[in-house]
Order: sequence, then C-alpha cells, then structure tokens
Amino acid sequence: MAIQRGARAAAVPVRAALVASVLAVGVAVAALTFAASVQHLLQTPRLYGQTWDFEGGPSPSRLVDRLKADPAIGGLAVGAGWFNPPVHIDGREVGVRAVDQLKGSIDPAVIEGRAPRSPDEILLGTNTLGALGKHIGDRVTMTDGTHAVSLRIVGRGVIPSSKSLKLGEGAALSFQTLRRVQTEAQPDTVEVRLAPGVDRNRELARLDRLFEGSIAVRPQAVTDFGGVDQMPFYIAALVGTAAAAVLAHALLTSIRRRRRDLAVLKTLGFTPAQLSATVASQATTVAMVGLLAGLPLGLGVGRYAYNLFADNLGVVSDVVTPVGVIVLVVPAAIVVANLVAALPGWTAARTRPAPVLRAE
Repeated sequence: MAIQRGARAAAVPVRAALVASVLAVGVAVAALTFAASVQHLLQTPRLYGQTWDFEGGPSPSRLVDRLKADPAIGGLAVGAGWFNPPVHIDGREVGVRAVDQLKGSIDPAVIEGRAPRSPDEILLGTNTLGALGKHIGDRVTMTDGTHAVSLRIVGRGVIPSSKSLKLGEGAALSFQTLRRVQTEAQPDTVEVRLAPGVDRNRELARLDRLFEGSIAVRPQAVTDFGGVDQMPFYIAALVGTAAAAVLAHALLTSIRRRRRDLAVLKTLGFTPAQLSATVASQATTVAMVGLLAGLPLGLGVGRYAYNLFADNLGVVSDVVTPVGVIVLVVPAAIVVANLVAALPGWTAARTRPAPVLRAE
C-alpha cells in the first residue's frame, strides 16, 4: 500500500508536467499560426478588399480613355465609392462602392457566393448582411428616398473602406445600378489593375503622377491590429516560461520522491553522468509527449482563432501555417526541456545512496 501511495504521489507532478508541456507547445503553435496569418493580412491588400493595384480620384475622360488603350493596364473600372453618400437598403443606411468595368474585370473580394454581374445584383459586406438578416439569394430594396430598385444578393464579400464605409460593411454593385437610385451620382473613383509582367514600381509611380497621388488607404481596423501583432509571441513566451517552471518543479519533486530508486541505481553502478541522463530522458519524454499532442492542438486552435478574428473583422480569411517556424518548435522544445533538467539532473547525480537506503 505504501509503495502504491508513493507511486501515485510521484505520478502527480509528472502528469502536471505533461499537461504543461502540451499546453506550452499548443499555445506556441497557435500563436505562431495566428501571428503569421495577421502578417499575411497586412501584406495582402486583396484580403481587406483592395483587389486593384492603384486607386485614383476623379479624372477627366481623356485620361480614362488613355488608360483603356494602355497595354500596361490589365483592368480598369470607374465609379463611385470614395466620396459618394450612402444609400438606404431595406431601411438601413449603407455605404456603397459602385463601379463599371471598362477594361478587364476588377471584382470585389468575395468570401461567399460571387461578384455582381448584372444591374439587378448586389454583394454585401459580412456585417451589413448580418444586420439586415439576409442571406445570399434574398432580395433587398435600395433607395435614396425618391427612387428605389429591387436587387438580389449574390455574394458576401469585402468592400474597401472609405469615408462612408467601414471594413466589414457596405455594398458593391455596378455604377449603372447606383445611377438608377442616385440619378445625379458622378464618378469619383478610378480603379486600376496592372497587366501581368509589367514593372510594378515604375507603373505605380507613373499612375501616382498622373492622378497626383492615390486615394487608397489601408483600413484603420487592419492598421490598428497591425500595431499589436507581436502580442501572440509574448503570450507564447509567457506560457512557455510557465511550462518550463512546472517541468522543473515536477523533475525536482520526482527526484525527491524517488531518491531510493536513484540510490539503488547508483549502488548498482550508475555513474553521475548516467543518473543525469536518466533525468534528461524523463524531461525529453515529457517534451515529446507535448509535441505529439500540442502540435495538432495548436494548429487547430490557431486556425480557428484566426478564422473567427477575420470573420468578425469582415476580411477574407486566409490562414497561413508557418511550417518552417513551427518545425523549429520541435528541437526548441527538446532543448528547453533538457536545459530545465540540468539542475534536477545535477541534484540526482549528487545523491548519496548510503543515507537514503539506511533511512529506508
């Protein structure tokens, strides 16, 4: 009975170390996945609605005609959205982005469904679609108070933010459709997509001179979150440190409770180096269990957390798994475990068998 109680007592700190190891690896991998996805969002404008390469303000028709004939321009759209006043959709005030395709196609970023193709179709932002209580395939009424038009929802997507649009909100449709409601609406936006293979930097600089600057900006919600994108790494470091402390405590406790076993091993001829290696192997085993269970757990949690974040923010969810960095977690976890085991291993190596066995 005493032996069984001793075994159960010795198992408690080991279980705590295993749990801490799994949590540490899981949190680290989840944080790395989340942070890599945020960086990808910051570096990929199409994910927050900017599916074009350049956006300029109002421009004379001769400049638009010049761009249509320019082989360096792969897509060109003109319409309203930056300065245009909002409309009402089913009684709710909604900012709109309405452009007509003049060359190629520059569709909005689609999360579900498809982009509008005909004058009676509309795409809504995630938050706007939810606020209206509508689904893809439903119809809505758009009006400015005087004129009204019935439109079918064909998609849920990301409308680029502007003066009257917040990320996750708004509607995308054709400028032709908008003019049916706002009969006096005038084009205030030119979207340009560069042709494949052109010198991107040179062409963007040329467009910047032609339009005297771009009116495109990164959404404030994305910019604000970009300022704290290192937070997941801090959380991972904090949890990892706590897990290392738990592992150290577990190893020290295990050595104290198994002094007799260590003393017997030393009596049988184990050298101090072999006793240290025994403790190190225990720490390595704990780390390996943490890796086997923590890696898939962390990947799942990281992907779920970022998908939830992207959906709430109203952007396209495109999760990035930093395989190279996560692979480094494996040797890092083993090295940290063995570093933590150094002191308990040294303590085990200094165990004097005679006093321990005499007490038993």
